[in-house]
Amino acid sequence: MDFFDRLKQPGKYEVPVIEERDHPNKGRPAWNRGIPLTAEQRAKISAANKGKPSPTRGRPAWNRGIPHSAEQRAKISAANKGKTFSDETRAKMSASFKGRKHSEETRAKISSALPQKRACKTPLGVFKSVCAAARAHNLHESTVRGHLNGSKRSDWHFVEEAA
Repeated sequence: MDFFDRLKQPGKYEVPVIEERDHPNKGRPAWNRGIPLTAEQRAKISAANKGKPSPTRGRPAWNRGIPHSAEQRAKISAANKGKTFSDETRAKMSASFKGRKHSEETRAKISSALPQKRACKTPLGVFKSVCAAARAHNLHESTVRGHLNGSKRSDWHFVEEAA
């Protein structure tokens, strides 16, 4: 069965018929397409629009709140991978953030969200924090945390108070 036979099957590939009298210019370019406006015409349009609010001002974008699909996120990620900014752009970005300070309220929120220091006991003794224990054992913090959270080593654990 070729392409034209499939088109003849009822219920498949039916295209809605648009009456010529209802839409005589459907699918055709506008009569003035490509003709630039004169300065007089532009001034007249500008004067007519003066004082009117912009139809999009103060309104959210049409796609606001619509999350990107996984495919779109992958495309965006691929497009931005390896992208570097010029020294001039980096300087401008840096300058835009200079002088900004977090409020006390924001600083308190950030502090409460951070992991709190917890004392821990290791074979070398009791330490005030995981960081201090890592320095004493000459290990990375994540390694020490793994020992403290894991069940393989019973001599590594968090304690309530540091000695």
